[in-house]
Amino acid sequence: AEDINRKLNRLGPGDELYLKKGRYSDPITITGKRGSEERPICITGPGATLGSDMDFDAYQETANKLAAAHQKGGSFPGIYFMADNAALTLRDCQWVIIDELVFRNCWPTAIYLDNCQHIFIRRVDFRGGCIAIGAAGPYTRHLLIEKCSWVQDTKSHGEDDVLSIRGNGHVRADLSPTDCRLWSDILWKQVHGSGDEDGPVDPNGDARAYDGDFFRAWTIAGYVIIRDNVIGQSPLGQAAP
Repeated sequence: AEDINRKLNRLGPGDELYLKKGRYSDPITITGKRGSEERPICITGPGATLGSDMDFDAYQETANKLAAAHQKGGSFPGIYFMADNAALTLRDCQWVIIDELVFRNCWPTAIYLDNCQHIFIRRVDFRGGCIAIGAAGPYTRHLLIEKCSWVQDTKSHGEDDVLSIRGNGHVRADLSPTDCRLWSDILWKQVHGSGDEDGPVDPNGDARAYDGDFFRAWTIAGYVIIRDNVIGQSPLGQAAP
């Protein structure tokens, strides 16, 4: 961690932060780093995985209890109020490329952008987690997200779907949507129910850790392009390009 922080402090226009192969379980925060259009800052590392060893089953009860507490306070029972708790946070940054990283079991968020401009997220794989990419701040704008993939339920056949779509342009016909926990074993209301019609959150039975998005934003300026990404499960339980 000290080595990464030392490298972060030295980052400037045209520099690259290369993460060596392995798992990075501690959150990484990059603040006030500014590249330029001609010399962007690049964060990369094929083989580097950011996130924890805590999968959905291990985090399920924690997420439900957080959502239940939020519900008791009169708010919608989700955990995105803590979306800034991310594996990789960029704050007040410009002209940064995030390329070829893997995010696994990031609860609730993998990448969080706060008041950033000209951020490019490409060829990044997200596995597990609630929110793949979160963006906030009235000055956050000009984001490009491309050639990424997201499989939220890692115990489904989403990985096979991603490979098939990337290779053949379509999902595999021999894989049934009923093989996915979303929405075969886990019901829609267990993830997204408001509580008004379904009652309070069930700390043991609900699945609020899945109540998220590939991209979620709060009061940003806009100018976001999302293209050529693969999301492993759609609301119908099938892959969607």
